[in-house]
Order: sequence, then structure tokens, then C-alpha cells
Amino acid sequence: MALSGCGGGGSGAAGAEDKTIGYSQLSLSEPFQVTLSKLFLKDAEGQGLKVIQNNANQDSQKQFTGMQSMVQAGAKGLVINVVDTKAIIPAIEFANKKNIPVVAIDSAPAGGEVYMLVQADNVDMAARACKELGTSIGGKGEVLMINGSLKNSSGLQRQQGFANCMKQDYPNVKLYNEVADWDSAKAASIAQTVLTAHPDINGIYLATDTLYLTPVWSVLGRLGKAHPAGQPGHIFTASIDGSPTGLQGIKDGKLDVSISQPLDKYAKYGAAYIKDALAGVKQKEGDTDHGPVKNVNGLFTNFVPSDTVTKDNVGDPNLWGNLAAGN
Repeated sequence: MALSGCGGGGSGAAGAEDKTIGYSQLSLSEPFQVTLSKLFLKDAEGQGLKVIQNNANQDSQKQFTGMQSMVQAGAKGLVINVVDTKAIIPAIEFANKKNIPVVAIDSAPAGGEVYMLVQADNVDMAARACKELGTSIGGKGEVLMINGSLKNSSGLQRQQGFANCMKQDYPNVKLYNEVADWDSAKAASIAQTVLTAHPDINGIYLATDTLYLTPVWSVLGRLGKAHPAGQPGHIFTASIDGSPTGLQGIKDGKLDVSISQPLDKYAKYGAAYIKDALAGVKQKEGDTDHGPVKNVNGLFTNFVPSDTVTKDNVGDPNLWGNLAAGN
């Protein structure tokens, strides 16, 4: 557990002693989470907050004990990136009993009282990836879909958004719906098995290019199917994340389109909402300049906008994948 001193900038009803918050990171093992953490700490500093950090390292029990430790260390509010939507409930309820407000980033907890969830519309992002892919293959053929974990809301919604879009808009496409649990090795194994059994697959959807693009492209190479965009035999590939790997993949012709996660907005508004919570600001539904706030099953959710990245805009320096890569 680490403490980051953040000075200046913030004002509100909360006194100086109340501006310490806890930030529960899902992990720090890949560029998405590392970049999100850096951006959040920068924005928290801009809000005049002090941040105690705890890395859950993809372990739901460690996330629970980490949240408890941060509260015991003086955190007056918590910002969390959830490992497991159900397993996190007792930790949120622990915070609720102590009147510690909780803001969630990226993935929705399945219970407990949360002040605000800041996330992109994962269903919409997946549907946009589906439409890019479905249109490119003419609404027919076979598509391999490699999902994330269905134990967190982001993974589940990215599956639902893509599968429902395919069923409704491209009924002539045969869909192979597989789950890799955000695991690169599982993604490679799935690709090897399914592409070998179904050699006519002409489209691939990756729920994360951060973790899946490199291993899947390696499998394509071993199978003699690694044909870049524009070459005969190319398998159109769409993804979500817009990671450094994904953006480089677009430049190299390995990936055709990525729906980029708005990490800058996760960080900026995650910090802003926890400051509002400490100040006692009441939230309500409505449109904002950073996406709509909706009450989703009792949880206020700010759906922040995301970008579609292709070869035409892959060099945009504001994309988080380029920020993370230092471009």
C-alpha cells in the first residue's frame, strides 16, 4: 500500500483532513491498468486529493483486504477498479457501514451502495466493433469471438453487445463464442483450436487487443493465415481497448479497427466524482459534456464516450494507447 501526496487545487465542503482517498487498482501488470493509474493519480492531484494506493493484482480477496486497509489508514472515500463484480460486494458494504463513499471505474459492482460508476458503454463499444466487422465481411461467413471474463461487467457486456448485434444484424454469420478470461494463453489456445477446426473463418473479434492480439496473431502465423490488411486471405479483426499493441497492430495491418477505451475520462471523472462525494454533492440523471448519467438498476452511471480507431486516425496523440506508448 502506497501513499501519494497530492497538493493544491481542490475546494469543497470536505475539510483538508477529509481529502485522503483510497484507490484500489485491479492490477499493474499491463499497459491499460498502468496508464489508468498514472492518469488517475495526476487528476486526483489536480483535485487536491491525497491518494492511498493498493494493487489487487487480479485477486478479489486481496482487493477486499486492501480496501479495508486503506480505510483503516485514513481513506475517507474509495475509488475502485473491480476485480470480480460479485466478490467485491462485501468490501463495498464494509465501506458503506463506515459511511465511506465509493466510486467505481470501468466495471460495475453487482451490489453495495456506489456513489457513481464511470465507464464506457461496453455494450455499445462491442456493437460498434460488430458492425465494423459484419459490414466488412458482407454479412456472411464465420466469426471467432474471444471474450474476456464473464465474471465482471465489462467482459459480460462486451460479449452481449457483440453477440446480440451479430444475431440481429448479421444472422447469416456463424459465430464461435469463446471465453478466455482476460488470459493471453487461453486466447492463443482458443484461436489454435477454433481456427484449425474451422479454416474458413473470415472474421475475428477480440474483447481486448491489450491481451489477445499478439497471441492470436502468432497463432495465425503458425497456421499460415497471418495476412495483413489489404492482402489476399486477410481475416478482418476488430477489438476493444485501443492499447499500444492494438494501435501498432492497426499500423501493421494486423488489426482493422479498435474501439478505444476512454482512460483519460475514467481518470478525470473518477477523481471528480469522489471529490463530489466527499463534499456531499447529490447526483442525478441527465446529459453532461462528458456523456449521459443514467440510473442503471439503482446505480448512477456516467457513460463516457469512446473513439473508433482505424488506420485513418491511429496517430491521434490523445488516444490513450499513444499516450502509454510515449508517442
